[in-house]
Amino acid sequence: GMTELNGRRFIVQNVNTGANTFELHELDNIGAPTPVDTNFFSTYVSDGVAQRVYTLATPYLEADLFQLKFARQADKLYIFHSDYPEATLNRFADASWTHTPVVFADGPYLPVNKTATTLAASVATPGAGRTITASSTTGINDGSGFLSSDVGRLIRLKGGASSVWGYAIITGYTSTTQVTVTIINSVGTTTAARTWRMGLLSDTTGYSDAGTFVGGRLIVGGCPYRESRWDVSYVDDYLNFAETEVDGTTTDAHAFSYTLTSEESQAIRWIRGIANGFAVGTFEGEWLARPSINEEAMTPTNRDAKQSSAYGSERVDVVKVGSAILAIQKHGRRIREITYSFADNRLNASDMTILSEHMSKTTKDPVFFPSGFIELAYQQDIFPILWAPRKDGVLAGATYNQDEKVMAWHR
Repeated sequence: GMTELNGRRFIVQNVNTGANTFELHELDNIGAPTPVDTNFFSTYVSDGVAQRVYTLATPYLEADLFQLKFARQADKLYIFHSDYPEATLNRFADASWTHTPVVFADGPYLPVNKTATTLAASVATPGAGRTITASSTTGINDGSGFLSSDVGRLIRLKGGASSVWGYAIITGYTSTTQVTVTIINSVGTTTAARTWRMGLLSDTTGYSDAGTFVGGRLIVGGCPYRESRWDVSYVDDYLNFAETEVDGTTTDAHAFSYTLTSEESQAIRWIRGIANGFAVGTFEGEWLARPSINEEAMTPTNRDAKQSSAYGSERVDVVKVGSAILAIQKHGRRIREITYSFADNRLNASDMTILSEHMSKTTKDPVFFPSGFIELAYQQDIFPILWAPRKDGVLAGATYNQDEKVMAWHR
C-alpha cells in the first residue's frame, strides 16, 4: 500500500457501500476529524490491508475517563469510579472481551440499624419476587425511606429464634416502605425484625472510587456516602464482604471495614498495596494502613491506620514503580513519590517536581491553558520514564530510576 499509512490508526468516515470505499481521517480531533492529506504520499502499489480496531461499549462518559481507577488480576481488570457500579473488563482472547458489572456477595454494609424501624420479609426462604416491608422510613436513607435508586442494593436481615443472618438484593421499588427483593440466603423468619443493615453501595449512595488487591483480599473505598471508609473482602473470595457467618461468628478470614478519622474530611482518592500493608491517598493526606501487630496478617481485630502526611491527592489513579507509589498532589501542580520507611513505620511523600516546578505550569493564559497534571503512566523500557500529560495538552516526562536516584524532567 502507501507506506506513509503503515502502522497508523485512523477514523473511518464517509463509507460508500456501493462503491466499497471509505475515507481515512486523522485522530487529532475525535469530534471533528481531519481528512488525511495524501498529496505528498507515495503511490499506492498493491496488497494494502486494513483492520478495524477492536472496540467494546462501556458506560463511562468521556469526562470521567481520567478519574477511573484500576486493579488487575491476570486477564481481569477491576474498574472503579464512584458514579458507576464496580465492573470488570475481562479478556478471553485478542478479540474477545467483556465489560461486566460486579455483584458483591453479602456486603459491604452500613452499620446495624439502631432505630425502632423493623423490616419484614413476605417469604423467608431464597427466591425471587419476595417483598420486604419497613415499619417506617426512619433509619432508611437518612429518613427518606426506600428509593427507586436502591434497586440493585443489598439488605442484610437477622430474625427468628435462631438469630440467623440472611441477605437479599433489591430488584424493584414499590414505595418508601416496601421493595421487591430476591432473597439469596434465608432470612430466618417473616417476623418483623429490628436487626438489619442496608448495603453501602448503590445508585443512591454511590460506588467505590478506588480499589486494590493485598494479601488475598480486595480492598475498596471512597464511596461518596462514606468517603473516608475502606472495606476489605473475605480472604481469597474477592466479591464476598460478609463480616460474619450467618450465625454471627467472626474469624480472621472475614471481611471488615475501617473509617479514617481526623479533623479534615478524608475522601479516599486511591489505594495501593505496600510491603507492610497498604497506602491510602485521600484529598487531605497520605495514610498507612497496616496490622496493629507487626509481622502478622491484617484481620478484623488486627488492623490500624494512621496519617503520615497531609499533602493530599487529585482524583487520579496512581502508578507503582518498584517500591514507590507516584501520585499527583491535589490541585495537580506536584507529583509525590510515596515510599514506606521501616525505620519510622510511616510513609514518606517526597516532591518529585521540586527542581522543575515549571513542568506543571504554563506561561500562557491560565483560563484557556490551565496548568496541572491530569494523568500518570510509567514506561519501564527502554528508558524508565514517568509520563504526565498536562491540562493544556503538553506531555511532560521524567526519566526516573529510583535505585540510581535519577530524576530528570523534560517535555
